[in-house]
Amino acid sequence: MFTFLKKKAAQRLVHYGVYLLPLSMPLYAETTLPDDEVAVIETTQLELLATDLGILKYNLKAATMCQYKNGNLTLHGGVEITLLDEATADHKEEEATYIQADKLSYIKTSALYILEGNVRINKPTENLKITTEKLSYHTEENIVYTDLAIEIEQNNNILKGVGLHTTKDFKKYSIGSPNGILDTKEFNEVKL
Repeated sequence: MFTFLKKKAAQRLVHYGVYLLPLSMPLYAETTLPDDEVAVIETTQLELLATDLGILKYNLKAATMCQYKNGNLTLHGGVEITLLDEATADHKEEEATYIQADKLSYIKTSALYILEGNVRINKPTENLKITTEKLSYHTEENIVYTDLAIEIEQNNNILKGVGLHTTKDFKKYSIGSPNGILDTKEFNEVKL
């Protein structure tokens, strides 16, 4: 009786343009991925508090995190990072640097962090906001860079361009093809 019902249901599905293939194992079991592309640790609703001698250094939040056999990491879904430096060790949130992105990847072999998708950096104490689609941070060289369009907003100045190379604290930077609006009141007169 059961076989007859399965056959009748399959005939109806074929009649409606749906074809069933007999499968003996799940589709994912037939797919082989290299070991370094298969997550060995996977977690959801991640919140990581990193400290140094009991002093909070940064707070990291993401919807999902995957760690791979080769040491690489990928974080997805509303990545939020709050960085606190020595000056903010007294836990004053308004003195922190806030970073948001859709995705964060860490490539261990090149000591490289890559933020992707709606990347936003906000340093309220310096009235600094940076937006782009991709931003990389090389930990060994302490440089932050991108080759994509970028917008830097500070005080009444808006600077746009393509490409950015900067120090990790965003105090010294260079932008390719710069254009924007600068408030001349902030600049001192140059004397020759």
